[in-house]
Amino acid sequence: MSSDLTATDSRDRLAAVLVVLVLAGVYWTTMGGHTTSVDGELYLLDVRSFVHHTTVLSPTPGLNSVVNLAVVNKNGDTTTHAPLGLTLLLLPGFVVGRLASLVFAQEDREEVTRLIFLAANPLITALTGGLLVLLCRALGASLRSAATLAMVFGLCTWAWAHGNSDFSEPATALMMTWASLASVKWWAGPTLRRAAVVGFLAGAVVLTRASTVLFVPIFLIAGLAANRQHTAPGRGRQLVAFMLAGFVPAAVFIANSVIRFGTPFTTGYRKFLFNAPLYEGLFGLFLSPGKGLFWYAPICVVAMFGLRRSYIARRRYAVFVGAVMMVHLAVVARVEFWHGDFAYGPRYLIPMLPILIALIAPIIDTGREWMLGVKVAALVGFVVPGLLGSLMYFNAVYWHNEPHVARDIEVVSPTTTQFFRAWDFQPRSSPLILQIRSLPDLFRNTVDRVVGDEGGITPIPEAYEDRIHWYARAIELDTWWAWWSARDGPAAAYLLLLAPLGAFVVAARILRRLRVVDSCDQTVGASPHDSPSARPLEEHA
Repeated sequence: MSSDLTATDSRDRLAAVLVVLVLAGVYWTTMGGHTTSVDGELYLLDVRSFVHHTTVLSPTPGLNSVVNLAVVNKNGDTTTHAPLGLTLLLLPGFVVGRLASLVFAQEDREEVTRLIFLAANPLITALTGGLLVLLCRALGASLRSAATLAMVFGLCTWAWAHGNSDFSEPATALMMTWASLASVKWWAGPTLRRAAVVGFLAGAVVLTRASTVLFVPIFLIAGLAANRQHTAPGRGRQLVAFMLAGFVPAAVFIANSVIRFGTPFTTGYRKFLFNAPLYEGLFGLFLSPGKGLFWYAPICVVAMFGLRRSYIARRRYAVFVGAVMMVHLAVVARVEFWHGDFAYGPRYLIPMLPILIALIAPIIDTGREWMLGVKVAALVGFVVPGLLGSLMYFNAVYWHNEPHVARDIEVVSPTTTQFFRAWDFQPRSSPLILQIRSLPDLFRNTVDRVVGDEGGITPIPEAYEDRIHWYARAIELDTWWAWWSARDGPAAAYLLLLAPLGAFVVAARILRRLRVVDSCDQTVGASPHDSPSARPLEEHA
């Protein structure tokens, strides 16, 4: 029996790797390869300074707007409020980019470094998909269903487009999914090691977003509650293991704050106003046509319909997700910019999306209607917001359609606030509708570029802060290889397309291996451990 369990776990890991490779291949093919906000430029500067063993930013010429968003450290020098966890997750992309750029001419190295650095966020989202496979398996889904839910997350929600941006939420989503997976394993078999792992990962989540410190007590209480197994260590010992392991990321957080700002709990962020009406934030985040979760992730509609049955099947997980969501919404639904400013979809719900989708895992194999619902949601979500959101630069869609929005709201010169109100709450001005409106422009401008015309694109500016807006001057195919020649990138860099190609090739080999193993299982009799009903269920109490 133990060998069967080992084989099943091996298939789980293979399926997780398969999902990571497929998503990474798609993302690296469709990524824009340019920063989408001054946030991204700031993160890049922070990683550069980290590599040079300093917290002081050394901006290159033409990044004045980024410096204006930076903060001052305890010595009066320019530093950043970027979360340290995000810096550490983006660091490998910068290091690989710097090393790869050495084979190019000196004048091309910066562009190559940036391109590979910006490939880190897509990989982070792909890794989140792999962890989601394991989380869904731990919650009782069959291997095929778990992989399906992970692929829906990665390709049939706005996570696809958002993962190709330079925002920080994908990093939080990765760590949150990882910590949730570790928690489910802790609940199923309480040990000191598992308690310590959850404590460490819960602290690591905080390193990517300071407000998630409010989640730490939820991780702890969920792990200690109802652990009545006689062989389990005492709750006191598990508490100590959780706290000691959690002290490590806490110490890193405090050290970073002291080094930068001189005090242990300062993040550098300005004080935000929590003045948005709660009903506005909640409606906006879930139902508004411009930022509503159910429009940008149709799979969450299935999760809502299955919430009661999911609660019955996996009570502790459902309560855990509910508690985390309540705490998270108490913060983000009240903050003045709950909509996430110029971003695609409900930006601040990205960290919650994987664990929300995992609510379907306990019930997806209990009836045909659930898989049918998942497939319908996947079909809708793949087209909009998935594919269209990835092929078009969202800021280009926003800005190119400003005259249409102004006419729709009957205002000659709308303010930024008026534009946000229209984008968020007026159906015909929703970014999703604007993307559909923009399809003719996408086709026309892309064809113009293919045949040699400029397609509305002016010569690329020298200053990088101006380049952020340059990419939004016309709606056309927003992939790095489509932009590369327009910004005079070296032709040899097209060889980087071998990375997604290699990911697809390896994924195909893994898929073939999984099918061979499944065929062998069917010949000798299916392993009972692949069935959701055979997996150990936690106590409902």
